[in-house]
Amino acid sequence: MEVPSDFVGALIVQRQQVLLGRRSAEKVEAAGCWDLIGGRVEAGETFEAACIREIEEEIGVQAEIDGEILRTRVASGAEYRIFRVSRWQGEIRLANDEHSEIGWFSVEQACDLQPLAAVEYIELFQAVASGRTP
Repeated sequence: MEVPSDFVGALIVQRQQVLLGRRSAEKVEAAGCWDLIGGRVEAGETFEAACIREIEEEIGVQAEIDGEILRTRVASGAEYRIFRVSRWQGEIRLANDEHSEIGWFSVEQACDLQPLAAVEYIELFQAVASGRTP
C-alpha cells in the first residue's frame, strides 16, 4: 500500500492581500482551481523546508516563514500544514508550470474566487482581514 505524501501550503500576505495561484489545467489535483502556493514534502524534508522550497520553485523568491497556522489530515491520511509568509527576497513571478497565473487579492476577492481549491481557505483569508493570526 502506498503511503500518502504529506504536503504544505503558504498563506502569503502583504498589506491585507493574499497571493494565490490558479493551478494549471494539466494538474491531476484541483486543476484550474485557485490555491495557495505549495506542494509535496519530499523524503527526509521538514515541512518548513518543503514550504520554502515550493515557494522558490513556484514563484521564484526566497521566503521566510512567520509560523505554522494550520495542521490537519486530509481524507487520504496525508498531513497538510499551512504556513504564514509575509517576508521574502526577490520578485514574485510564475517560475514554473504549476500555475497558469498568480495574483494578489483582497480578502473579499479571494473569498469569492471560483473555483477555490478548498473552502476552508476562506476562514484563513478572513483572519488576515481582521488582523488575527494567521
